[in-house]
Amino acid sequence: RVSAVTDGKYYRATDNEKLKTIYGEIDQLEKSKVNVQEHHKKTDEYLWFAIAAVLLLLSEIVLRYTVLRNLP
Repeated sequence: RVSAVTDGKYYRATDNEKLKTIYGEIDQLEKSKVNVQEHHKKTDEYLWFAIAAVLLLLSEIVLRYTVLRNLP
């Protein structure tokens, strides 16, 4: 039903000879060249967040032992 609705063809191979015939028919169909160019420039976006996290952690450690220390 799908092939009838989409104006396609339905192939069913029940033995090797039918399969060869089907492949031959498919090979006769129109072939078109497709030029595919894909370029993906990937950059890591987490670096600035990691630097900020390390700086905040270091400043917390420094402040804990200097300005914000608890006196006994």
